[in-house]
Amino acid sequence: MRCVAGPIRDAGGAIVAAFSVTSTVQYMNEARMEALAETVRAIADAISRDLGWAG
Repeated sequence: MRCVAGPIRDAGGAIVAAFSVTSTVQYMNEARMEALAETVRAIADAISRDLGWAG
């Protein structure tokens, strides 16, 4: 298994959840994992901003 995850923060900056994508190694090679990392981080940051996190 491979997983890429990003923290979701509340208005105070505390981590309250996470956003992740998980797959087996045969479907998520290193290149795919690296490509997904940016997207996962961006989604987690967007959700955090919706919760009031200023970044």
